[in-house]
Amino acid sequence: PTEEAPKVEGAPETYEAFTAPEGVELPTAVLDAFQGTAKKFNLTQAQAQELLNDMAPVVAKQNTAAIEALQKQAVTQWLKDTKADPEFGGDKLDANLAIARRAMAPSVATPALRKLLDDSGLGNHPEVIRWMYRVGKHMAPDSKHLTGASQTGAVKTATDVLWPTKT
Repeated sequence: PTEEAPKVEGAPETYEAFTAPEGVELPTAVLDAFQGTAKKFNLTQAQAQELLNDMAPVVAKQNTAAIEALQKQAVTQWLKDTKADPEFGGDKLDANLAIARRAMAPSVATPALRKLLDDSGLGNHPEVIRWMYRVGKHMAPDSKHLTGASQTGAVKTATDVLWPTKT
């Protein structure tokens, strides 16, 4: 009788594709590195997948926290830079921010743009504020009031406007 060699548990020659747990996305580079580590520790396909299922949510949560901390740090720095900006910061910051807000008027900025700037924190970036400030200056209400007076300063009557004299 021929005996079959006992099946040795351990890392396969090549792993089948690993699947990230539901709600977690892992880049290909991470999965490739994980596969190399699983092979190094001689994990079976099932053991490696179980380890991935346990660790991936923890890693994803940590990555999200790190990204949020970096974003918060960047926004804090942007606010400092905005306050110190020579074009619109300093003592006139509040007045200049009011001018910048004109560029975000509903007739100009879509709700999607407003949400993007708010959610990303980019609405606090000095270059975005600079752009909004410059657009807002161009949106200023007209300061001249035209009365219909002639260039000589004389007020035209309705008759003069309707039937101008030819000279």
